[in-house]
Amino acid sequence: MSKKKSEIKIQVDLDENNVPEQIKWEASDKPDDSANDARALALGFWDHEQRNTLRIDLWTKDMEVHDMKLFHIDLIGGLSESLRNSTNDHAMADMVQDFIQSLIEHVKLEENSSQ
Repeated sequence: MSKKKSEIKIQVDLDENNVPEQIKWEASDKPDDSANDARALALGFWDHEQRNTLRIDLWTKDMEVHDMKLFHIDLIGGLSESLRNSTNDHAMADMVQDFIQSLIEHVKLEENSSQ
């Protein structure tokens, strides 16, 4: 019996200075075959031998700063839930959620002061 496999493809179009202009991704188990556009991506791989993380963070030229802040808040929120589910450490996940709330307040204050 063969194991099920899923493949995720990421395509990054670069300008002449190697700055991302467009990011597209698709997944083999996604219902339709169309590629999705993204303005940013964050990917991490755990190296158990080195006990550290290899990270790839990319964003396109047209990713707005405000959206980048929201993107990071969403990422950290997802990591909090992943931490809760993978380790069952509710206290640590709650600390991350508290941090997220402070980031949300910071962004709201920025929005209010710029109006």
